[in-house]
This record gives sequence, structure tokens and C-alpha cells, in this order.
Amino acid sequence: MRVFVTGATGFIGSAVVRELLAAGHEVLGLARNDEGAGKLARAGVGVHRGDLVDLASLVAGVQACDGVIHLAFIHDFSQYAASVEVDRRAVEEMAKALEGSDKPLVITSGTALLAPGRRFTCTPSSSSSTTSGHLWARATCIDIRCSGTVNSMRLIAIRPPSGPCVRHCSKSIWA
Repeated sequence: MRVFVTGATGFIGSAVVRELLAAGHEVLGLARNDEGAGKLARAGVGVHRGDLVDLASLVAGVQACDGVIHLAFIHDFSQYAASVEVDRRAVEEMAKALEGSDKPLVITSGTALLAPGRRFTCTPSSSSSTTSGHLWARATCIDIRCSGTVNSMRLIAIRPPSGPCVRHCSKSIWA
């Protein structure tokens, strides 16, 4: 399977890429600069130049593969709302490009989006409007699928936990 991975050079992305390659998959990684392109090439990953703002490039990457794992996010928290909007548009365009294809789109989102004691499902009460604080914005990417913006696709949302273990124990988890 050929998999398009955004965020392929990041913390989680590089671990996902290693696992995909080890399982025999071909990976096409999104690279926004020469440094990232070099890192991907050295790892044996195909390089697709672009970034989250370049929607045409994202769509081309999606169309060139059998599935998508979206791990990228612009971590500029001084411009958080703008970063979230870029992410929302990127997910929406990739989802539209996959519509009707039966190709999977895997996206990540934090566990902080979940209300305590509740699971997130596609129901009217699960929309981002029920998520408090600044976290509502990341939930809008999930809402793209729940709202019917894109109807016939396979969307998988993974919510890795945050906290000290993810940041400090990752070598023992993903070594």
C-alpha cells in the first residue's frame, strides 16, 4: 500500500513512517523544505513537496496514494486560531479528494477533545460546539465528517494522549 503522510518528519510522524516501512508499505511524505525532504529521502521515503497551506499539493499527494495519514499541524500557538483554520481546510480538501474512493484518511487529535466520561461519536451532540475553550477548533476537523461535508469516505481519528510519558518516555515506547 502506498501511504501519503503529512507531518512525516515530526515526532509522531517519523515513528509512523518507520512502522509503515517496516511493514512493507511505500511512503510518500510531505516536505515543506529542503531539510525535511533530505530527512525523508535518507529514510527511504518518497518526497512530496508542499505544505498545509498548498491545498493543490495536498490533493496531488492524496491522489497519488492508497491512503492518507494526516499528522501535520502548524505549532505556532501565538497564531493558534489561524493554525487550526489551516488544518481544517487541509483536512477538508484531503477528505474531498478521497470521497467515494474507499481509501482511508487517518487524522490525529488530542484526547483533551473528549468530554470526561464520554466517547466521541458522530451525533448532533458531538459537534465542536460542545467542546469548551480553545480545544473546539481541533474538533472541527472531526466535524467535517460528522457534518456530512464529505459523505462516502473512511475517516479514522486517533487521539494519542498527551503528558509526561508521551514526551519523555517515547524512546522506550517507539524504540
